[in-house]
Amino acid sequence: MLVEIRLPIGSAEGNYKFRIVDKSGKAGKPVEARAATEDGVTKLKVPLDTSALSPGDYSLSILEPNLDEWFDYPLTRR
Repeated sequence: MLVEIRLPIGSAEGNYKFRIVDKSGKAGKPVEARAATEDGVTKLKVPLDTSALSPGDYSLSILEPNLDEWFDYPLTRR
């Protein structure tokens, strides 16, 4: 499935990494995608396979270009 992630206002274009982290803190393999700004909104369009995830709460962890800190956003698999 192709997922579109809309980044916070002011986010830079460039190569981002993202990963899914479970409640125990175990992180999946990072995936890299290029963000582009369309109509004033910076977006990542990435293929995302959640079929191996059990239903529940996770974090979508995103690493911005040129930064060393991952930012986490709530993610629920139903």
